[in-house]
Amino acid sequence: MVELKDYTYGIDRVEERQIVIYGAGILGKLIYKKLVSKGVDNIFFCDWYKAGERLFGKEVLHPSALLEKKDSIDVILTIIGNGFFDAAKILVNIGIPFFFFLKLVNDIKLFEIEDMNLKKEISACKHQYKSTLKKYYLYHNIVSNRELLATDITVNSAEKLEDFHQMTLVVTDRCTLKCEKCSAFTYRYVHPQDVPYEKMMKDFSRCLECIDYLNTLVIVGGETLLYKDLVTLLYACENNPRIVRVFIPTNGTVLPGEELLKAMAECNVQVMISSYNVSQNRGRELELLLLNHGIEVIYRQDEFWSDLADC
Repeated sequence: MVELKDYTYGIDRVEERQIVIYGAGILGKLIYKKLVSKGVDNIFFCDWYKAGERLFGKEVLHPSALLEKKDSIDVILTIIGNGFFDAAKILVNIGIPFFFFLKLVNDIKLFEIEDMNLKKEISACKHQYKSTLKKYYLYHNIVSNRELLATDITVNSAEKLEDFHQMTLVVTDRCTLKCEKCSAFTYRYVHPQDVPYEKMMKDFSRCLECIDYLNTLVIVGGETLLYKDLVTLLYACENNPRIVRVFIPTNGTVLPGEELLKAMAECNVQVMISSYNVSQNRGRELELLLLNHGIEVIYRQDEFWSDLADC
């Protein structure tokens, strides 16, 4: 059985063994180019769906081809989402150690990439990859604590866990807009306020104690970026092993400062910008600012309105 302890693959290790990059997507390609720039050329790709194709002049291997090479290879796993767990199970079952190249992924500087579409694609991959790794750590720790076999650490492990797909945390009534049809009725507050942080976290922590993990925490307002304790909240979520990812919607009128940008990047936050047609909207400016700080952004261009006033 493979002992899953050290998940981080250091650049100083790459010359020791043959490297197989499992996953021929955008992250796999970026890692390949980084290794080549370091003078490493003993690299192959492995991918279930792209087996037989050629990438950088080399044939992409099928996962079954790894078995005969298992004593001479290290595998860097770059797959995103549920496929990651399927690949991990295959590698565990045939006894091949695998690693993550998270440091390299974190070191990708999006502000150096001029192509906007490529910038968005890499940003989305970084966010999903880090969310996948956090979920894997979480699965592994829970399963280990329950003395289950490492081979049970797959996407099917979710059936054994008490999970919540999504939870919403309202942090403030304050907003920069007064939309007549606001579903949160923020325009009706005479003296809008932030929710007291300590009280909110006490209640929220009690909710988390009832589940094994929360896949997505949505932090909303009002306008979420106005919340004075948002930086503290983000780091608390990042340090909580039960929370996989954080999602923040914004109306696109507030540009966060450096402290908040740093926290959103380090805590792997995904931000959705609503492109409301108002004079205060700075959505495109905010989108570029977030992307250049390594934060994944969803920009909603075709915003539609629903009348919830009589609900």
